[in-house]
Amino acid sequence: MDSPNQPKSNPSMSKPLAWVILIVVVLILACGTYFLLQQEDSNTSNGNTAVNTVVNRNSGINTNTTANSNVSSNGNSAANTNVAVNTNVDTTGWKTYKFTNLDISIELPTDWVVEHKNFSSGSFQEDNAADNYIVSPPENKLDFMAAANCYISQFPITKNEFITSWIEQSNIYVTSGTGEGLNIIDQHEISIGPYTGLYVREGAGGPQETISFYFRSNSSLIRFGYYKGVVVEPYSQFQSFSNTCAAILKTLN
Repeated sequence: MDSPNQPKSNPSMSKPLAWVILIVVVLILACGTYFLLQQEDSNTSNGNTAVNTVVNRNSGINTNTTANSNVSSNGNSAANTNVAVNTNVDTTGWKTYKFTNLDISIELPTDWVVEHKNFSSGSFQEDNAADNYIVSPPENKLDFMAAANCYISQFPITKNEFITSWIEQSNIYVTSGTGEGLNIIDQHEISIGPYTGLYVREGAGGPQETISFYFRSNSSLIRFGYYKGVVVEPYSQFQSFSNTCAAILKTLN
């Protein structure tokens, strides 16, 4: 028998309370699921970034080489190996030329010659160069004869010095708009043959454009340069020479 003083349960009150508890539980579960999904997305994004970085760095740059670690102080390793090598020059039958003191070699047309001498004119004259070579065609009818050649220079560089830092301190380039001299249009870290270095597009006012590829060979810094664009006649012959120099650069070994 029920006690007369015992309170009786009120069904009308217990049902709303149960609904409130159920809603709170559902909200807690939903919030927990949301934060778990957000954490997984974050981890996935970070993982993809790391993978993309590895892929980019391996798409033309061997990050295990000493040269790579000393190219740029900003750590950027994105490489475009097609920057310097877009030529349609047939290199079949070319001869190999070995620069013994530079410890590098190139291939060039059989009738082109290599001269071990300083540069007397043009954009590649540098008083700080330890050694200079001119790679030139057999017949040059350009009214600006220096534009026909490829230029190779050797510079001293310290073991741990970045190529970008060396360039900044070399005074080879002037600040854009400050006067006559070479300006950097843009630069890319690229690999050519076994060498990773800095590919620089240079301007000197007007339509003139030159190309330089800076890379390390043993304890030296090597600069391979040529004219990419210039007002010169006959222009068709200049284009042929320029494309040949770009193709020669591609054979660097």
